[in-house]
Amino acid sequence: QDQLDFFSDQLWKRGVAGFCPTTLSQPKAELLNTVSQLGQWIRRSNHPGAKPLGIHLEGPFIHPGACGAHPPDGIRPFHMKELVQLW
Repeated sequence: QDQLDFFSDQLWKRGVAGFCPTTLSQPKAELLNTVSQLGQWIRRSNHPGAKPLGIHLEGPFIHPGACGAHPPDGIRPFHMKELVQLW
């Protein structure tokens, strides 16, 4: 969370008031952990600079042929159950 605080502070110093931390596709357990940690940090509410507005999930439910920088092992078909768990 120190890195997130640093990032928030640096964004503020560059004129950014709010942002959405973005995730890359990851295996399910890793993504759930990442989203959980981001959520805890966001709910803390005493951020040093730019305020986090939510979490931008970029993947994991994307087409493997158009994955760009996403690691292939993190891409998978959409499942509502997993989306609910991430929520």
